[in-house]
Amino acid sequence: MSDTQPGSGRVAEMTWPEIETALAETRTLLVPVGSTEQHGRHMPLGVDAYMPEAIGERVTERSPALLAPPVWYGVSPHHTFKPGTFTVSTETFQRYLFDICASASEWGIENVLLLNGHYLAQDPELEVVVRRLRSERDVQAFHVPLVNVFADVAEEIRTGEVSFHASEFETS
Repeated sequence: MSDTQPGSGRVAEMTWPEIETALAETRTLLVPVGSTEQHGRHMPLGVDAYMPEAIGERVTERSPALLAPPVWYGVSPHHTFKPGTFTVSTETFQRYLFDICASASEWGIENVLLLNGHYLAQDPELEVVVRRLRSERDVQAFHVPLVNVFADVAEEIRTGEVSFHASEFETS
């Protein structure tokens, strides 16, 4: 991969020599963070991971950033009333995500963007992970809540009262 092109940065599809070569061009890792939980009767359980992964794919099409595999499990105790929802504790989630990013720093990643598709539910946990990565690993980490990225467009086009979870905007 000596001729690394934007769009070729899906870590799970690369070999370690390709990662090594890519690190000559970028030290940035995008980490899609979602959850697997109920989204009404009409949506797949993985939508909170699909959206940040899709955003990450678009970014890597335009930049040399690397895209980590999505984190599928999140803090979702508020959705366990329906089958198919998985949840982990706050402590497990924070430790797991921190360890993922810390291990990437071992192979040269200096900047991490946590693309949060689980909206407001995981914001506090992700902020803790960002602070720890900055202070304990000297990684420039950022929490990117997709709800903020989409807020203006959602407000402009939605017709229903529900703003995000399983709403018309998240569905479309």
